[in-house]
Amino acid sequence: MDHSVNMLSVSYVRSNNSGVDQAMWLMLQQDEPEDFVIATREVHSVRELVEKAFKHVRKNIVWEGKNENEVGHCNETGVI
Repeated sequence: MDHSVNMLSVSYVRSNNSGVDQAMWLMLQQDEPEDFVIATREVHSVRELVEKAFKHVRKNIVWEGKNENEVGHCNETGVI
């Protein structure tokens, strides 16, 4: 399995009863295929999602800053 990652983009979608249908419709509107995550009924932070994604590719993320100025970078490469 290739564990190289060039970029992880995270967006927030407000959940409601039609949220999954809307998310699927939005995915089908893309010009190029992409990977998406749709989640319902469970609350997890963006930070938790990013940490799990890094763990999946066997990398460690280090967080710096606070609130909206907090950024994460790969401990092994230093890339933000």
